[in-house]
Amino acid sequence: MKLDSEMRLRLVVGLLVVVVIGVFLAGLGFQELGTWTLVVLLLIVILAAVAILVYLRNAREAASGFPLEDERTGALKMRAGYLAFWASMYFCLGMGWIYGIFIEGTAMDFLTVAEMMFVIVAVMGVLYMLVWAAVSRGKGTP
Repeated sequence: MKLDSEMRLRLVVGLLVVVVIGVFLAGLGFQELGTWTLVVLLLIVILAAVAILVYLRNAREAASGFPLEDERTGALKMRAGYLAFWASMYFCLGMGWIYGIFIEGTAMDFLTVAEMMFVIVAVMGVLYMLVWAAVSRGKGTP
């Protein structure tokens, strides 16, 4: 089974994430982990596991000799990524306006920077999945 550079990179990244999380948790000894930290660590472990499973599926398909995706699938993924990118940019702009106009300078509590980045990245991922599902319904690009 011959691996191309993208598949090899996915495998290395997935394994590296698992190792880094293992070392991090071993160093902490599961002490003083907050709720957000546990949620983020759980999501990272799930993403690493998915990366490894995707690598194994792609390696199996590559060994069969058939292409992993056709031109239409690649074009739809690129279109979904493009649309999700712009939607997430507007989301980030909206979050900035909400913070700047309504929350900054008041006594209201708001998300910390780390929590805000987590929310923004999560929204970006969800937007991509939703746009990709809408674009790939067989009706072409919107």
